[in-house]
Amino acid sequence: MKATNNLTPLVSVLVPCYNHERFVEETIISIISQSYKNIELIVIDDGSKDTSPLILEKLSKKYNFYYEHQKNMGLPATLNKMIKMAKGKYISIIASDDINTLDKIELLVEEFEQLPDEYGVVCGNAKFIDDKNNEICLEQNGQQYCTFIEMYISINKTFNIQDFGTYPTFLVNNYIPVMSTLIKRDALLKVNLYEENITIEDWNMWMKLARTYKMKYVNSIVAFYRWHEHNSMKTMNEQLRLDTLKIFKREQAYCYANGLKNLWEHQYYGALLNFLLLKKYVLFYEYINIYNIYGFLKFLIKKLITRII
Repeated sequence: MKATNNLTPLVSVLVPCYNHERFVEETIISIISQSYKNIELIVIDDGSKDTSPLILEKLSKKYNFYYEHQKNMGLPATLNKMIKMAKGKYISIIASDDINTLDKIELLVEEFEQLPDEYGVVCGNAKFIDDKNNEICLEQNGQQYCTFIEMYISINKTFNIQDFGTYPTFLVNNYIPVMSTLIKRDALLKVNLYEENITIEDWNMWMKLARTYKMKYVNSIVAFYRWHEHNSMKTMNEQLRLDTLKIFKREQAYCYANGLKNLWEHQYYGALLNFLLLKKYVLFYEYINIYNIYGFLKFLIKKLITRII
């Protein structure tokens, strides 16, 4: 899809694909059919082993968008490659099994264009759907949640919507669905793009962006997040937990220097405790050392006292 010549800013929509032959065409159609027309669509298949490349080849010829099939590089490296190729003022990223509402880009561009320069991200909400496009609700701590942000911010009981997109809230959890966002391309470049050696690349990116930029929440459904048997949140559970510890270790110096030591320790020691509870003792010992074992023991005692009370 080629950009149109008008006064609206160009939006580069990036679709990294991997083994989503059942869903990728619907993802592409949700972009082609956007009410906002000044769009550059870039699609890269990252070494799929199913028929995704054949489907995308046909779609690229039909709708005239950039398509490339490459050997598997992994999602973060693929995203970085696409961002460098993109020409848009704003970047919209969507996985090849998710769907955007048809007014997503129009709505978020209109919001973004009214904001001052310190804003780097505008974000809407996403509903959960199953592999047959049925809207579903997921259970979290005994409660049913039907939207992404509603579910993930529920973990932080003190969350205030006015704090949306701030660095401390991201220390608690990863609550922004990337398919519901627009991001300034210049902001992504300024923070040196995605880290390529972790699987929770989006969470790490939100933390990096939150150090420099503000983020705006728009209370509208702009996407549908696909929850199915091959969803990475299900299939990569242990690796995601391990990468959580990696991210916290990277953020330690920044947190200690910016008055967030207590929050960082609470989150890091909580992540360590999860490995103990899951009997992942080797991984636990890899991330505990003489410098933080005392803090971990204090965390355990405080947690036990809180449960008793």
